[in-house]
Amino acid sequence: MELAFDDEDVFTIATGTLTRDPNWTPQQVSIWDSQQRKIQRMIFASVNTDFGQQLMRHPDGTAMWAYLCSRFDGTVNDQTRALTKRRLYAELE
Repeated sequence: MELAFDDEDVFTIATGTLTRDPNWTPQQVSIWDSQQRKIQRMIFASVNTDFGQQLMRHPDGTAMWAYLCSRFDGTVNDQTRALTKRRLYAELE
């Protein structure tokens, strides 16, 4: 997904490196909103409908991506974290 974000020139926005500035002009805000919608479309296109419903509670594409990273990197879900640890321990042995 990060490759797709990079191809669409929205990687820094999706990852939260670039944030919205309150001093931006209306044109800059419009571009920002357009890029956020692009991130959301890319994410929705890559998940199933049920999971997409869960993602709809997030206000923008950056928040959606942060949620996905935390969920699937094993930093939020205890079961995912435990499975990740178990897999890493097995690789070290």
